[in-house]
Amino acid sequence: MRHREVLAVLLAFGAGASDALSYLHLSGVLIANQTGNIVLLGVAIAQGRLGDAFAGAVSLLAFFAGMAVGFVLTDHLSKRRFRVLLVLELALLLSLAVMMSVGIPRYISIAVAAFAMGLQAVNGVRLGFDAVSTTYLTGSMTAMVRQLTRHRRLNHHGKVAAVVVAVFFIGVLAVAAGNLWIGSGSLWLPAAAVAAALVFDELRWRSGIRFA
Repeated sequence: MRHREVLAVLLAFGAGASDALSYLHLSGVLIANQTGNIVLLGVAIAQGRLGDAFAGAVSLLAFFAGMAVGFVLTDHLSKRRFRVLLVLELALLLSLAVMMSVGIPRYISIAVAAFAMGLQAVNGVRLGFDAVSTTYLTGSMTAMVRQLTRHRRLNHHGKVAAVVVAVFFIGVLAVAAGNLWIGSGSLWLPAAAVAAALVFDELRWRSGIRFA
């Protein structure tokens, strides 16, 4: 796999892990998959669960804020834009793990986590994929099915999309299983995935393989 494709896979794991973490520990809110979060938000409002509705709204607004900050930053940086957002995302996810460990109010944790995923969504755009996202799967699945129905096979791009979908799911499983087996240790899995992406990007940069 190419440099950017490995990064996409690592970040997809982190996004799946983040969504599972927020769903299990932050009252069923999604922070990466905002399509699903909007559905849950609408249901919560209709059912009069105002606390859950507020949590969903915090997630949505923080995700938008993360994207806005991410695009502004990368539009004004000439070098290593991807890496800058990775560092910020890692710092936020590490802070999230600490906050959840010590019992910080869930709305703060939701805001931090969703902001981090907003940054990651921007990095997904910077990776240069047309339909493959690391924070939601609908585009990836659409690209896969389109290729299968038209050509009865997946090209390289479609195969990357399939791997991203599978690894996102593995990230969900890892946190859900880790929550049972290692307890609070699973809180660190999203940050670990982003840290792995950061290390990989640095190693490839030093070897001369890079992109902005």
